[in-house]
Amino acid sequence: MVNSKVISLLRSFSAAEWKSFGKYLHSPYLNSNKRLCAFYAFLKKHHPAFGHAKLAKPIVFAALFPNKEIFDDRLVRVVMADLHRAAESFLVFEQLKKDRRSRSKMLIRSYGGRGLYDRFERHTNDLLEDIDLLPSKSMADYLDAFLLNQEHYFHPRTEALTTNADSLKNAVRRLDSFYALAKLRLSCELSARTKIVAEEAIYPLLDPVCGYIEKHLLDKDPAFGIYLDLLKINREGLTGELFFGLKNKYLASRERLSFLEQKEVLIYLLNYAYQLALSADRSFFYEQLELYKIGLANGLLLDNGILPDIRFTNIAAVGSTVKKWKWTKNFIHSYSSLLPEDIAQDAIFLAESYLHFHRGNFLETDRIVNKISTNNVSYKFRQYSLSIRSLFEITLVHIDYIELLLSRIYAYEKYLSRQKTFSKKRNSAEINFTKLVKKISSCLANKNITLEQWEQMKIETEKTTPLAAKSWLLEKISKNLGRDRQKPVPR
Repeated sequence: MVNSKVISLLRSFSAAEWKSFGKYLHSPYLNSNKRLCAFYAFLKKHHPAFGHAKLAKPIVFAALFPNKEIFDDRLVRVVMADLHRAAESFLVFEQLKKDRRSRSKMLIRSYGGRGLYDRFERHTNDLLEDIDLLPSKSMADYLDAFLLNQEHYFHPRTEALTTNADSLKNAVRRLDSFYALAKLRLSCELSARTKIVAEEAIYPLLDPVCGYIEKHLLDKDPAFGIYLDLLKINREGLTGELFFGLKNKYLASRERLSFLEQKEVLIYLLNYAYQLALSADRSFFYEQLELYKIGLANGLLLDNGILPDIRFTNIAAVGSTVKKWKWTKNFIHSYSSLLPEDIAQDAIFLAESYLHFHRGNFLETDRIVNKISTNNVSYKFRQYSLSIRSLFEITLVHIDYIELLLSRIYAYEKYLSRQKTFSKKRNSAEINFTKLVKKISSCLANKNITLEQWEQMKIETEKTTPLAAKSWLLEKISKNLGRDRQKPVPR
């Protein structure tokens, strides 16, 4: 029972929600099943842990059916199913309490359905006015405005054949705005996704939609211009000029965007800054950190109060890369409590590994990064990369580590050969990384490595594309051209 749907749902309730759920069950209007109140009272003793032994079905049966001597599993399952349905209804009830617009839309439909046309029309116009006055409009706003106008126009008591059919015209106008923004947003996501996973994107009707936006909507809402810029970058290519143009446009109009759009565009900018930092100019890591700080300050990086582990580890990586070590250490400490519980420890290990790596603590990096236990592909890529780079750094000054380095490279190559999740380009970048590190490592094993060999390695690295950690490899090669390798073991 401890792993049942109802217990898993109840575990997600906050303390306040759990208390409110009790009130919900004890309301005669909302619940007439008294056995659910008894079940709640039983569970209340074990909330929030819901320990396995205390929730065995025979124990629950005895508490709920004291007059029955023979255990009946079916009866327990029926009560569990009833409580699960009640918990779901409670969540809907709570959501409606928070969502004023949904309540207004339901009230409008109720008035319209019972012939109270004056109230139906008045509340429809009031809600449409509220939407029109919003400083920023989301896809949901445009969709709601379309549906409200449509329902008003098609109501039996609306005089549809009058010369001034405002609700029909407004319905068409809002539908166009909704479709245009939705098409842009989803096309941006499609085009970005194809760069990561092995998928092809198809964009039916996109060109005429973009033409309509440029002609009719650019001056109506800054979101249209921003998403057009995003789409152009995703489909035609990223440059520093395009990045700064988008960034400046975003910062100038951020408060006029919906909260969802603010979050979404920020994530794109962060990804673009990272791409530019890897391929063009490492100063873009500073741009990335500035954007991360904006996101943290405005709650734009949280999802329902949770900081996704990918963002947490990326922030730690960027802060470490630009040598903001004190800030990064404080960030890891301050935000680790907001991580998803199931991945929190591995995310902390990875974040700390980045910090140690960029501070030059390579042995400690390898020790911590190999504590990561998840099989998540994204973690595996970064885990292997950090471990290999750390062992490579150690091997540069202590050649005895080369066997361990080569074994780690072979393990990563084997993993990459089985990996089918990421795009061919991403996989190729990692495979090329392992090949070059292996080749350079073989040169390191040769104590008579020459300046010419280092130069040849540098040229080959510069020409190789795609290549993961390219800047790091070039930096290592440049620093070790003709350098004596025999130095003390690094920390």
